[in-house]
Amino acid sequence: MRKLIAIDPGWSGAIAYYIPDAKVLGLALCPGDCLGILDFLSAIQDRYGKEEWLAALENNHSSPVFGARGNFGLGLNIGSWETALSSFGIPIEYIESKDWQRMTSRERSSIKKGRRAAKEKAWRYARKHYPEFREKLGSSVPSLKNPKQGMADALCILKHVRKREEK
Repeated sequence: MRKLIAIDPGWSGAIAYYIPDAKVLGLALCPGDCLGILDFLSAIQDRYGKEEWLAALENNHSSPVFGARGNFGLGLNIGSWETALSSFGIPIEYIESKDWQRMTSRERSSIKKGRRAAKEKAWRYARKHYPEFREKLGSSVPSLKNPKQGMADALCILKHVRKREEK
C-alpha cells in the first residue's frame, strides 16, 4: 500500500496521513500558506521517504453558500496544494465529498439534512473510527468553520482512500 495524505483544503482544513510500513497515523491543521505546505511535505518526505505517495485532495466546488471571498480562497488553497504536491512528485487523486460522505451516512445527526448534518456525521464517524484523535476532535460537535471539523473531514477522506487501497 502507498503512503497516503488526505487533504481537506478548506479555510479551516486539515491533513491526515498514513504510513503503512511504519503503522504511523498523523493529523495536522493545514499550514495556511504555500511555504507552510512546502515545509510540511518536505518534512514528511524526509522522515518517511520520497517513494510511493498518493495525495487524496478533496475536490471542492464553488457554492453560493461560501460567497465570493470564500470561493476565491478555496480555489487559492486547492491551487497551492496542487502546486506543492506536483513539485514533490506526489500524484493527486481528487475525491468528491459525496463519495467519502457516503461512508459516514449511517451516523446519527441532531440535524436532519444539509451541509451541517453531513459535517456532524463526519465528525461522529472520525471520533468512532480514530479513537486516538478523540481529544483533538473534541467532545462536542464543532461549528462548520472550526478547525476540528476540517480534521474530521481529513480523517474521513483518509479512511475512504485506505479502504479502497487495501482492496
